Amino acid sequence: HAYIVANNSNKITVVNRYSFEKLGTITEGLDNPRYFVSVNNTGYVTNWGDPFDETDDYVAIINLQNFTVEGTISVVFGPEDIVVNNNTIYVAHQGAFSQNNIVTAIDANTNTVLETITVGDVPNSLVLDPQGNLWVLSEGNPSYTDNETAGSLTKINTSSNLVVDTLEFQSTDHPGLLCSDGIDLYYQLNGAVYKMSYSDSSLPSGPRFGGVSFYTMAVANGKLYGTDAKDFASQGSLTVYDLGTNSVIKTVTTGIIPGG
Repeated sequence: HAYIVANNSNKITVVNRYSFEKLGTITEGLDNPRYFVSVNNTGYVTNWGDPFDETDDYVAIINLQNFTVEGTISVVFGPEDIVVNNNTIYVAHQGAFSQNNIVTAIDANTNTVLETITVGDVPNSLVLDPQGNLWVLSEGNPSYTDNETAGSLTKINTSSNLVVDTLEFQSTDHPGLLCSDGIDLYYQLNGAVYKMSYSDSSLPSGPRFGGVSFYTMAVANGKLYGTDAKDFASQGSLTVYDLGTNSVIKTVTTGIIPGG
């Protein structure tokens, strides 16, 4: 199955992942839902609640047999991206309409918070490497906050949930869209795509290629897929790049705001 989160509609549509035949909807128990992950046949969805209220944020627990919310886990402000490593769920707290700097670890066996881990300001994306380390890309506080901070890339050992390394960007650099092909990490910064190895001890000195404005990004099988939402009111596009040559393979037109 695929689970399509409609944030403003407070709804998740369940479909056959191959045919997109609609199988059901989840409409009760959601309040500004953001991202979904499944663990042991149970779904978990981050919820902002009121994006200006720092006390009502939670992770909804979804029964995947009858498509209902069967419980919630209260978490700190602004839960966003979510990944799972074995039976531990990790949530990046970007901060909703404000800013935060926390990753929460949740035990999927007991549905309780294990601990919170401090990372860089505004963590926007999470990636697990083949050794089970969690990489957290933080964009830093934007300039309009009057407290601008640099982006950072944090490595967390998921056996201990301790931060083992942090790489700092320049003070006005705000990276995003961290993703991986299982071998290397990729991210977007200042209209360009950067690549680095899991074993690198420093950030890359230069980009792989530039001239991009991705809304979302993914890599697989030697290709990079980047969407462009353009003006957010007309049709967007998807461009596919060959990562061996950094050249465009194909560009196709999509619907409005291609979100993933």
